[in-house]
Amino acid sequence: MNRKGLYILLLLISLLFIVGCFALKSIGEAFGTKCEHIRNWHIGEYKITKYRCLGWAGPWYNNHYLYKEGKQISQTAHVADTCTIVFVIERCLCLKFSICDSTVSELTPQKKKLASDFIDSVHMMNTAQNLLKALSRKEITVFVNKWNTAPVTDFRPYQDPFYPATTYIIKVFSQGQVKIFETCGFMIKDNESWVYSFLEPGEDRAADKFGQMWDEIGKE
Repeated sequence: MNRKGLYILLLLISLLFIVGCFALKSIGEAFGTKCEHIRNWHIGEYKITKYRCLGWAGPWYNNHYLYKEGKQISQTAHVADTCTIVFVIERCLCLKFSICDSTVSELTPQKKKLASDFIDSVHMMNTAQNLLKALSRKEITVFVNKWNTAPVTDFRPYQDPFYPATTYIIKVFSQGQVKIFETCGFMIKDNESWVYSFLEPGEDRAADKFGQMWDEIGKE
């Protein structure tokens, strides 16, 4: 290729690059998120701001932001009903706001620990296979110790806390009562809103702790 042809080729490549940059910018603007301010609530020293947003794929959704002394302290909000909004502040602290009567209260984990000596039996169900296994006394002790020491990892006040689905359900039978746990991967949740972790220190979050537990039942 002569010098003139090379010059023309480089010029075309430059033009294509410039056109491509403008095209990407236009697409980003066209398909970005559009938000409009709806209203504010002032409750004590806090301000809650609500936005109505539309992403490029739709539909409309609401975002809530929490401010204290002009500084945003949370954008992780759970709207329970028309009056109640819960903001996650830290892993073990949420603030529950009632916008109807302008009150705020703290929510912290209230884990109910288990006692092996008072447990009659523990059953684990594989939800995908619809199979049930019973834990031995030794396996019950291991499970109880893990639950009692498991740290909080998340706040999920949902009826279906895990995506795409709960993989195992553990039922603890004790003195005529049943305590139910839902699990997925390394996470476990009882009937409260807090999720706990069964990971060991330094263990990968991709670990399927309850899948491992299921496979080990009855092998001792």
